[in-house]
Amino acid sequence: VSVFCSLLGAVIERKRAEDTLQEAHDELERRVQERTIELMEANTALAEKGRILMAILDNIPDMAWLKDEKGRIVAANEPFGKACGYKPGDLSGKIDRDLWPAELADKYHADDLEVMRSGQRKYIEEPIVQKGGVTGVFETIKTPIFSAQGEVIGTTGIARDITERKKTEDILQRSKKDLEKLVRERTGDLESANRVLQSEIQERKRAEVEFRRLAMVVEQAAESMIISDTEGNIQYVNPA
Repeated sequence: VSVFCSLLGAVIERKRAEDTLQEAHDELERRVQERTIELMEANTALAEKGRILMAILDNIPDMAWLKDEKGRIVAANEPFGKACGYKPGDLSGKIDRDLWPAELADKYHADDLEVMRSGQRKYIEEPIVQKGGVTGVFETIKTPIFSAQGEVIGTTGIARDITERKKTEDILQRSKKDLEKLVRERTGDLESANRVLQSEIQERKRAEVEFRRLAMVVEQAAESMIISDTEGNIQYVNPA
């Protein structure tokens, strides 16, 4: 009887252990299912956010992109892909050195690091060598991306092609310089002409003084003086 009771007790304890284990297994399975559903919902929400993000990026006419803290492309739009010769979907994970000449790529990455260190937006005018070797001037705005905890986790950028605008500005600048040169030259000519005119005025004043003196001598002379033209017509006689 004692042995039987011992065996019965062991069976009961084993059954309890099995029930406890089954309950733990069931609870773990329930939690796994709940977590799986949560992850699926999170992935669906993330995918939806990704689609919204790409829709926003693709509707920006300028080059636009997102990078993580390592400088890897997270997302980029069609103009960005066109500039570097890739489809937007193939850019994920690439760094600047994969897309641009080394010298420019290092400069772009240095700008990203500065933006992340400062936590401030940066405006830059910089060259971009596009697919086919065409170099253009772009106005770039780079902005840090912050996590919910306020930590910098990457950068975002927008770049607008201002090549034609820069050409126009250069033409206007050259025209301005040419005009300023012409004005300086013209001003110099006018100043020179003014000096000549002032000299002639002074000379005329001196001649007028001399003429008045001569006229006084003629008017007061005791001798008779007559001025006539080539035909003998008298033009002037003095009082005498």
